[in-house]
Amino acid sequence: MAVINNIPTSIIIGAVIILILLIIGFVVNKRNNPVHEKNINWILGIASLVVTLVAIILGYINQGSDNNVTPNVGSNYRFGGFDWRVLDIQNDRMLLISEYIILNDVNDGDGFRVDDLKPFWMDSYARDYLNDTFLYTFFREEERERILLTTVIPDAGVPVNGSLDKVFLLSVDEAWRFFPNDDGRIAFAEEKKVAGVWWLRTIIDEAYAYPDRLCPGLHIARIMPNGEIDDYHGDKGLIWSGLRPAIWLNIID
Repeated sequence: MAVINNIPTSIIIGAVIILILLIIGFVVNKRNNPVHEKNINWILGIASLVVTLVAIILGYINQGSDNNVTPNVGSNYRFGGFDWRVLDIQNDRMLLISEYIILNDVNDGDGFRVDDLKPFWMDSYARDYLNDTFLYTFFREEERERILLTTVIPDAGVPVNGSLDKVFLLSVDEAWRFFPNDDGRIAFAEEKKVAGVWWLRTIIDEAYAYPDRLCPGLHIARIMPNGEIDDYHGDKGLIWSGLRPAIWLNIID
C-alpha cells in the first residue's frame, strides 16, 4: 500500500469519497425534503467534520516527514521518522548523522553487536544491521531510494577494501572534521537523559599506537559521554552505548 509521509493513501482517498457522498446526499435531500432542516443540519455537520479531517490530513502531508526548508550545514533535518543533523552539503546531496543515539548495544537486546570479534567495518555486525534490518525496517521504499550508495573508505593501514553502503558510521577523521570540539560530539538517546557512548568505524591497532601496553589488540574507536574520542576501551559494559548512523541523502525529493 502506498504511503504519504506515514499516512496511507487509502485514508485520504476514503475521506475524499465520504465527503463527495455527503455532498451528493445533501443535494438529494434538499431537493426531495426541503422542509427537513434537521436532516440538512445533520448532513452539514458531518460534512464539516469530514472537511476538517481532510484539511488536517492534507496539512500533515504538506508538512511532511521531511523539511520543506532549504537545509544548511549544522541544521536539523527530519527524515524517515528520525531527527538528523546536516554535516555537509555537496551540490544536490547532503551528509546526515542521526541527532540521537538511536540504537543500544547488544547487551540491551537490540540485535546487533560491536565487539572485537569482527572489528573491521567491512565484516562488522553493525554494518550488516544498518544496511539490512535498520534500512528496511525504518525507511519506506521511496525513502530508501533517496539514500545514496556511498563508498566507505577504510582507514589508512587497514588491510581490507572499501565497501558500498547506504548507511555507515563516521570514522575518527570524520568525527574530528565535522565535530571539531568535544561538546559538539556529546549525544543522547531520546529515551535517556544522560549522554552515552556512540561508536565509530575506525579500528585502532594498539600494537602500533600503544606499544607499551601488555595486551595490545584491535579496538573500535568510540565517542565518550563527555565528547572525547576514545581509541582504547576496556569494559564497554560499564555504560550504555549505541550508534549514530550516517547517510548521504539526495536533497531533491
